[in-house]
Amino acid sequence: MLLQNKNAILFAAGGSIGGAIARSLAKAGAKVFLSNHHIAPVQKLAEEIIAAGGEAEASQVDALNEQPVDEYVNQVVKKANNIDISMNLIKTEDLQGYPL
Repeated sequence: MLLQNKNAILFAAGGSIGGAIARSLAKAGAKVFLSNHHIAPVQKLAEEIIAAGGEAEASQVDALNEQPVDEYVNQVVKKANNIDISMNLIKTEDLQGYPL
């Protein structure tokens, strides 16, 4: 598999695009670490990936807040030793009220 032994971390992965990307990465052999502001969508996605034979973990992380993001990245690195792929899937409408 093309991404065997690779680790992917996806922020705001609870939507349809995040789900499609996560499934594709897992199908190619990557272990996917899924995060979202709400845990339910990524927990369901992780369960689907695992049921299909992939590796996935879900966490609740506010990707618009630097401290929780840093903590989550450090946890993933501690657990997996490295991150090979990182994606932020936040939609522009979720950025309303945040300074860019």
